[in-house]
Amino acid sequence: MEKREIKFGELKIGEKADEYWQKIKDTNWVSLGPRVEEFEQKFAKLFGVKYAIAVSNGTDADINALLTLYETHNAKLGDEIICPALCFFSVASSIIAAGFKPVFVDIDPHTLNINPYKIESKITSRTKGILAVNTMGKPVYIEPLKYITKKHKLAFIIDNAEGHGCQYLDCYMEEYGDIVTYSCYQAHLIQSVEFGFCCTNDDKIASILRCTRTHGRKDGNNDFNHIYLGYNSKPSDLHSIIGLSQIDKFWDRFHKRSQNVYTIRDGLCGYEHLMMFSEEEKHYINSPHAFSITLADKEYDIGRFKRHLTEYGIHWKLNFLCIPTQQEGIRKLMPPNLQNKYPMAEWVGELGIHFGCHEHLTEEDCQYIVNVVKMYFDKEMWRK
Repeated sequence: MEKREIKFGELKIGEKADEYWQKIKDTNWVSLGPRVEEFEQKFAKLFGVKYAIAVSNGTDADINALLTLYETHNAKLGDEIICPALCFFSVASSIIAAGFKPVFVDIDPHTLNINPYKIESKITSRTKGILAVNTMGKPVYIEPLKYITKKHKLAFIIDNAEGHGCQYLDCYMEEYGDIVTYSCYQAHLIQSVEFGFCCTNDDKIASILRCTRTHGRKDGNNDFNHIYLGYNSKPSDLHSIIGLSQIDKFWDRFHKRSQNVYTIRDGLCGYEHLMMFSEEEKHYINSPHAFSITLADKEYDIGRFKRHLTEYGIHWKLNFLCIPTQQEGIRKLMPPNLQNKYPMAEWVGELGIHFGCHEHLTEEDCQYIVNVVKMYFDKEMWRK
């Protein structure tokens, strides 16, 4: 088999960005300005939400979303936020940066998302919200999470950094979450290198977010009267022009990526007993962020699988790690003896990887990925 290079993602800046760059040069304004406002308006329209408040990146989106709880849920420093034990590291660090304590809940390895049926045992009098994550673009189970948040009067924040365009019952996440956060990092569907959004249909929350992103100052006021806890989360016109140049072609990119996911998944039919995939379920539409594989058996040796992919030019990344036990940056802050408290998150953290499905891959590239993966497992089955 002739070897190829399959990159995780690619950013291609087209002529449309050049047009927006000229507008920036004409106004001599590069910080929070007219291009950011235009990006906010187009992003909100794309997903049918009332407000899309732009911030500097996806991490800041989570931080600012959480900061609103001091006003909307009478939160105090040190209160608790429930989050999945496995997801991108910034979810936990954002909770700490916003002044809260992360309370981790194990995941379902078949979805990579928080297991909603393990949440209620973690709720205390100091719990103020749930920060759920649509890992790899697969939506969380909406109904049980809505039930829990309503029953316990908790904020429902959905981290949709990897889930641009995902849906449940033909509705975007903004229909269900109090705040839905986004990252426009390079590997995501809408790319602005460094950019993020907090989306909401709530007037009060939107007003607070405009303040928290500018050190908690009253919206539009640059004096030193800070009415909320906030940080410098202002986005720039420079980064917004890259996202603006892509947003009109969002659905073309979405459908091309989805087709790549279907091609790879169809090609791996018959191998379900060897690995778990992030499947699309009835009433849900996944966002095609990446293609995820978690080994179903440790005997298939994740280290050897990673080396095999690398040898054949397929760029891969971990399916993250179990944050409280496998991420040193958080683990050393946690109580001792947490090993095996989050068995499914630890399983995925040890045995899960993902690789790109981006729109620049050809059908031949996708078939190459299938052949490389099948080659490995065919050899492993023969070895056993």
